[in-house]
Amino acid sequence: MNVKDLCYIYESLNQDIVELKQTKNRIPATREYSETLKKSITLEIEKFENLKSMILDLEVEVPAADTYEKLSSDSADSSFYCMP
Repeated sequence: MNVKDLCYIYESLNQDIVELKQTKNRIPATREYSETLKKSITLEIEKFENLKSMILDLEVEVPAADTYEKLSSDSADSSFYCMP
């Protein structure tokens, strides 16, 4: 896995966390299922936060100089920045 894939995953996790927090805030407090649902969403948010921490804790291997030159030339290609 390369760094750009990890960045994509990290940003996806951030977006999911934002959306889950918005959803959690829209749950009406007057429903009998509200607290259970909020706890479930909170657990999912915590899981995503833990995944983000795991990504940030990964060590990145710095490529050799010749590999860096290859990557630099690839960066001119717009497909280099495309993420799945």
